[in-house]
Amino acid sequence: MLSRAIGNLVRLVAPGGALIFGSATDAACARWGLSGGAETCISEFSRSLRETARIHLRGATANEDCLIVRYSGYGTGGQR
Repeated sequence: MLSRAIGNLVRLVAPGGALIFGSATDAACARWGLSGGAETCISEFSRSLRETARIHLRGATANEDCLIVRYSGYGTGGQR
């Protein structure tokens, strides 16, 4: 289901366009009972898009831990 959702987003990225993705880390999501956070999604996005920037943000607690990534599309629809 995740790979399908990410595939749908990748197809929307115009040639030369960008996609910004942000999420809590896998560890933070696991503490909340959720499967798959930032690292899981980043792995999927990286199959089709080129990562051009990444920032890791940490707050005062372990629950304030997230990644924000910028991707660039390859040719048409983000496909390599």
